[in-house]
Amino acid sequence: MINSPACLRALVRHSPPFWEKLLTSVITGACIALASARYLPRYAWATLSIVSVTATFVAVFRTKRVELRVTNVEFSTGGEAEPRMRMGQAVSAADVRWLEFRGAAGSEEQPEPRGLYAVKSRGYVCLLPFVTELEANQLIREIAQKFPTVAAFWRSESPYGANFLSLGIEKTK
Repeated sequence: MINSPACLRALVRHSPPFWEKLLTSVITGACIALASARYLPRYAWATLSIVSVTATFVAVFRTKRVELRVTNVEFSTGGEAEPRMRMGQAVSAADVRWLEFRGAAGSEEQPEPRGLYAVKSRGYVCLLPFVTELEANQLIREIAQKFPTVAAFWRSESPYGANFLSLGIEKTK
């Protein structure tokens, strides 16, 4: 978390576990080997399979980096995440009804990572993927503290009212 006079920046790095990287590489190499064995000579498909396993392993090894910049007028997300996620997007602070943490969801075709989401009047946008619920709540508190006028709008729009951070849990005791 980097706090400057005009904005608040949050940086996240995410790397899949080693077994996931290895499994992805082996499956990719096997699929390419099976497909190319039918159409290419023996030495060519073996070479192509080895190169594809190596390239996949290197590609999967890259760490995903995402940055969220928050100002009093917008939330902008940039970085290198998964191709299916739109990076480099900006959401106007006036369009955001409230911020919340969402766990991993979606379908197999369109998975949605866990992270910090902005709820808008029509749908929601992932602002910062790969963060835990605790980190997302901490970030929401810091944004609310730095930009109180934006947070006041969240409280009026949120179905939880003034308890948009705690969801009213402390009042149940």
